Amino acid sequence: MENSAQPIVTIGIPAFNSAQSISKTINSVLNQTFKNFELIISDNASTDSTSSICMEYAKKDPRIKYIRQEKNIFIWPNFNYLVNLAEHKYFVWLGADDYWESTFLEKNVSFLESNPNFVGSIGEIDFFGKYLHRYQTNGKFLKHSSVKPMLGSYPEKIKLLLKTPASMMYGVYRTDPLKKSIVKNNRLKHEYEFLIPLLKYGDFNVLDDVLLHRSADGMSSRGQFRLMRNFEYTMFEILTILIPIFKLLLRDLGIKFIFKNFGSCLHLVYVNYGRLVLDLLRKIKKI
Repeated sequence: MENSAQPIVTIGIPAFNSAQSISKTINSVLNQTFKNFELIISDNASTDSTSSICMEYAKKDPRIKYIRQEKNIFIWPNFNYLVNLAEHKYFVWLGADDYWESTFLEKNVSFLESNPNFVGSIGEIDFFGKYLHRYQTNGKFLKHSSVKPMLGSYPEKIKLLLKTPASMMYGVYRTDPLKKSIVKNNRLKHEYEFLIPLLKYGDFNVLDDVLLHRSADGMSSRGQFRLMRNFEYTMFEILTILIPIFKLLLRDLGIKFIFKNFGSCLHLVYVNYGRLVLDLLRKIKKI
């Protein structure tokens, strides 16, 4: 792989007003031990110096492609946009506030090359930043240890997925099945909308090493309701965020799966609507 003239991994960074962190993010890509990649940055019409920073990197390294959106197309369309540009065997998103260990690509790509029955791979994740307390349990630092390898039958994998934090979307994926699983509209509201169909194509691996560091200071740390309103979701869309997911479960697995795994489905409801309720209570308290 290292001797190939062509990249086999497309890295997509969706960025918006990320001037304070984007250099560290890009440097973590350039410092990878695995070199055969193309990096595409989609700048969602930033109003800070994100543009000038990214253009400087693109001038210095031909593997970097910088694209600036003429207007803010919102978060999920920007994620989709990057996938649609991918032309290589593997694809991975990297948050503009996050960074990788130097062996992130090498270890995950190596695993996928050796295990064709797996559709994706990721390592353990830890969190950093002033909102880190939101990612701790009983005072203990929380790694992404709650993500487990998703193996076995399709229903078994989906049952695990319903209890899995969303950061698994930042793994390395085979591009073809990922493109087939991405929702083809601009109002995608939840990452499970593509993860549920994606797991039909294979298993999901989790390496033991901590390879991804995620910022706890992103917009989601300021409240789920505010996050979704900032991306111009209507109140109706916010309140119906899980309907597309349950439609997928009914279509692919049937009503028996939902009843049999009622606890897992209830956990999904709690995680999503529970955040909205907490946001509302915080607002009431301030008033």
